[in-house]
Amino acid sequence: IGYYLAAYIVTLFVFYPIQVRLRSNVEHCFEPGYRCTAPEDRRVVRSIDANWIERTIVAPLDATYHFEHHLVPNMPYYNAPRARAILRAKGFKIPIAKGYVSFSWRRWQMERALARHPLPQ
Repeated sequence: IGYYLAAYIVTLFVFYPIQVRLRSNVEHCFEPGYRCTAPEDRRVVRSIDANWIERTIVAPLDATYHFEHHLVPNMPYYNAPRARAILRAKGFKIPIAKGYVSFSWRRWQMERALARHPLPQ
């Protein structure tokens, strides 16, 4: 029983917070190196083009359709792919990032570069 509790506690208090932070940061933060030029540019949300591992571990049940979820919050998750198809057919531009890990890696690299050489104000 000790191993079971340890596995449960480690999963709940270590892996789950990492998964939630990764998902929230990628779905709601600016692109690497982005600079706001207008007040309406501060709102940001995107969908993710994740590989099967990320879809299984980080964002199951079509959670990668995050932008569509913000447009229609009460939509069932299984209708999200259909909503994307409808939006694209109407010519609506959907912001999509390429993967959770790759987005985070690019952002981390850009922020390190900006820390060494800040952009001029």
